Parts: sequence; C-alpha cells; structure tokens
Amino acid sequence: MTRELTITEPADQDINGYTEYLAARNPDAARRFLRDLRQALDRLLSMPQIGHVWKTKRRDLEGLRAWRIDDYPVSIFYFPGPAAIEVVRVLHHSQDIKSILADL
Repeated sequence: MTRELTITEPADQDINGYTEYLAARNPDAARRFLRDLRQALDRLLSMPQIGHVWKTKRRDLEGLRAWRIDDYPVSIFYFPGPAAIEVVRVLHHSQDIKSILADL
C-alpha cells in the first residue's frame, strides 16, 4: 500500500522560508536542502514510525512525531497514519519549537 503525503500550509511556509534563506546565501545549498528534504519525506513514507514521538500532554497532539533531516538543523513534525502522513511543520532547531507546536 502506498501512503499519501500531505504537507500543511504552515509546513509549506516553513520549507519555503528556509529554502529562501539558504538560496540568498548559497543557491546550491538550497537545492541540496530540497533534495535531502525529499529523501527524508520518502523515507518517512516507507517507514512512518522512524521519527521519535513528540512528548506532550495535549491529547490533540498525541502521535505527533519528529524526524531530523540529515545534515541540517531542521526537523519534520508529522502525524503518521495507515494511509497518509501529514507534515504539520518543518522547523529549524533554533526556533522555539514548543511554542510553535503549542499553536497547532
């Protein structure tokens, strides 16, 4: 069974923002980031439980997982499901991740 990938609007904005940041400094780095992001998403699609569980007391965030993109200080936050993976945020580790996820 092939899983579908859903990327929420906030996650898409995260990806675009980080890519634009990199591209302004080094266009090759931005291209590598997008390639490595795609590889990370493909890996999550084939092994959705690979990320670590995000510990929270909020019931609506139960099951949220995080997976770091190799070679980048960036993690994908996602909900794995039997038919789909929903990427809710793609956050740089310097951001206030707990506060950002509290707004989901």
